[in-house]
Amino acid sequence: MTIAIATLTREFNYNDMRLPDPGPAFTPDQVRDLYSAQYPELTTATVDGPEYAGEVASVNYPGLKRLSQNVLVVLAHEVRARI
Repeated sequence: MTIAIATLTREFNYNDMRLPDPGPAFTPDQVRDLYSAQYPELTTATVDGPEYAGEVASVNYPGLKRLSQNVLVVLAHEVRARI
């Protein structure tokens, strides 16, 4: 019986972008915190995953587009109410 060793590749997805993996020492929460300097809305993002497909572990930071659109709608209503 032969045992094969495969390397697991991690993907971090945010807003239809794939963020490079900074290294295996980082947890998904730490990756989110690292990229929050570049993408401030990640500071409130939840971590979804990882989901495994073959040798790829995908971690997603979902709901940010939807949240941004909802915030814009609320702001538009507030502006209309003040006019």
